Formats: sequence, C-alpha cells, structure tokens
Amino acid sequence: MMKKLFFVLSFLIYTLAGQLAFAQCEGCPVKVEKTTTVEGYVLDEKGEKLSAMKVYAFPTDRPINGRLTAVYTDKDGKFKFDFLAAGKYTFHAVDKSRGYPDTIFALYSDNGNSTPEVEIVPEQKIENVTIVLGKPLEVMEFELLDELTNLPVSNAVITIYKADDPSVWMSTGQHADSPDGVFSLLVPTEFAIKIDADGYQKWSYSRESGVSNKTVLKDQTENFQSRSKSSHRVKVFLQK
Repeated sequence: MMKKLFFVLSFLIYTLAGQLAFAQCEGCPVKVEKTTTVEGYVLDEKGEKLSAMKVYAFPTDRPINGRLTAVYTDKDGKFKFDFLAAGKYTFHAVDKSRGYPDTIFALYSDNGNSTPEVEIVPEQKIENVTIVLGKPLEVMEFELLDELTNLPVSNAVITIYKADDPSVWMSTGQHADSPDGVFSLLVPTEFAIKIDADGYQKWSYSRESGVSNKTVLKDQTENFQSRSKSSHRVKVFLQK
C-alpha cells in the first residue's frame, strides 16, 4: 500500500513540475539562428546591369556537398543569397543563351570576366559583390553527319580547347546526345576542337592546322574560317 501511494505522489509531483516549467517558458522568445546574406550585381563589359542571370556560389575551401546554391538576378541586375554557410566562395554568373559562359571553366576565364571571391563568416551581411562579365561569346552549332549517308550522328563527345594552350579545355561529357546531331557550344575567339563519336574516326580542327586529315570533306576548312555572325552552324562530316 505504501509503495502504491509513493508511486502516485511521485507521478503528481513530476506532472506539476512539468506544468510549472512550461508556464515559466510560455511566451519566452524563440532563439533563431542568424544566417549570412550576400547581395550584389551582375554587370556586362560596359557596366550595364544584367537581369535574369543565373548566379551561383562555388565553395573554394572545401569539397562540394550536394547541389550548388543558385539564384537569379532581378530586373535591376541584383542578386541575393540567404542561408550561405560560413566559408570562402567565388561567385559566378551564366546565361549561355545570351553568350555568357560558365566562368568556372578556365577556357573562359580570360574573357574579361570577374569572379569575386568572398569569405563569409556567420551572422554577417555582405553587400555590393560585383560580378563583371566580358563580351558575350559566339554560340556555335556543330551539325554532325555521316559522310556517306548524310544522316545525323546523335552521340558524340565534343571538346573545345584554347588555341594556344591545349591543357585548357571543356567537354560536353561522355553521354552527350542530340537526336538531330546538332550540338551548341560557346566558343572563344581562338579555339581548337576535337570530336569523338562511337564508330567514327576522330575529327579535329584548329585555325593553325585546319581540319584533321582524312576525317572530313575538304570544304569544311572554308566553312569554319568563313562562318559569319548571321550563321553559326557548321556541318561536320564524319567517316567510319
């Protein structure tokens, strides 16, 4: 009987203590962790603000974990990041449809682009981070065709190199696929290119050496050298 009474009293005391604690904390301010805010603008080579540009923060002091944080500039060319973790970042702006490449690639790093690096500490607001982009690049289309059948070659790896430094390059990747055989790329003013397609000979081109031997019809060199701003498509004929 005594044990049962002790248990009931203990339960009542525990319940009352909980209610008193809740009453004391009710209405207390909730602690909210402050986040870091980064604001800035994207400008073109003339200093004009660019709207609808994709801007992302690339961490430079640690491995990438998950997706990169990205936002878009508003009508005034302004971007704003919230909830960025502490660390060092470079900020990049891209819109390939308007000729602005992803400046994370070294192939485009010397096009007059400015990619500011910012060190972020907790509970800090950073303003006036300015990304300045160089002159828009040419969007060039490569139409890959079978030399004998004239049918499109839909699966290929296209690699663009700096004309004066083959160690600087960018590739479409191993799984690039285009049903109509047309691949669109932003190309620097001076460049070299290599095309690898399953079942076909390798194809390459540079302004210095022209088209690689025995892998394309003779008129393709002229097509590259005489392409105009009104026509950005070049037909590339591949041999098996």
